[in-house]
Amino acid sequence: MSAKAMLAVRDPACAERLSRILSSSGVETRSCSTVSEAIRALATDPLDIVFCQGRLPDGTFREVLRFADSHGGVPLVVCTDFYDKKGYLESMSLGAFDYIAYPFSSGDVGWIVSNALRKASHVPRREALRHHQPTAL
Repeated sequence: MSAKAMLAVRDPACAERLSRILSSSGVETRSCSTVSEAIRALATDPLDIVFCQGRLPDGTFREVLRFADSHGGVPLVVCTDFYDKKGYLESMSLGAFDYIAYPFSSGDVGWIVSNALRKASHVPRREALRHHQPTAL
């Protein structure tokens, strides 16, 4: 799998785990820990997927998601410390590609990336969101 992912996470353990999982699948990762860094990265780097924690020191995933949608529709996965049904529903209704709770399994992360890349290569972003099937957590 040849792809580029951005990890917009404040928690070093979360960033390390995601980076290790993605790197083992051949996905190049770039890490940042704030909304402003994430937006700068999205503006300058061609990225295939973004993993973003729900809350960052200077904002939330919502700002990153709005920017990602308006700059090429990069799929954004919301990462949380625990599964929260309300958070899941809010994330998905705002247009997140998926929602995943820590600790992530390599299988779940790999499936999400593969699904995002497959849909991006076949279907326009808006259409992919309409047909998205959430992962079971």
